[in-house]
Amino acid sequence: MTTQRVRTLFTIWLVALDFLLIGLAFALAYQLRVSVDWPEPLLNQVPLADYFSLFLAQAFGIIAVLFLNRQYYIPRAASRIDQVYYVFISVRNVCEEPADWPTIEVRQSRKFHGGYRAVPSFDLRDSRTG
Repeated sequence: MTTQRVRTLFTIWLVALDFLLIGLAFALAYQLRVSVDWPEPLLNQVPLADYFSLFLAQAFGIIAVLFLNRQYYIPRAASRIDQVYYVFISVRNVCEEPADWPTIEVRQSRKFHGGYRAVPSFDLRDSRTG
């Protein structure tokens, strides 16, 4: 099996696993909301199956954002630090409201072998004050 075929199969496996884990998180969140009466009791409990279209929209949206943030791109040689930065930046981009957190910029720096690596640049000023 060629290296490119292995990378393609691994990418498909990652997307399928992410889809499965998003579904598991969605179902667990539903069960938690049904079983815990917080912040107030449910007035009308709707079956989980009625949320299927919402789940699909959420799952495809998350996978699209991860794809656009290059989470499924497998470079020839990537360090673990680079992979952690990519995950951190992807989650930050999905979950954060821009005015609430200090900014973290990622710029690309050229390595000697021609690949790219994420280099974090932390700006700890409050983004609301400029």
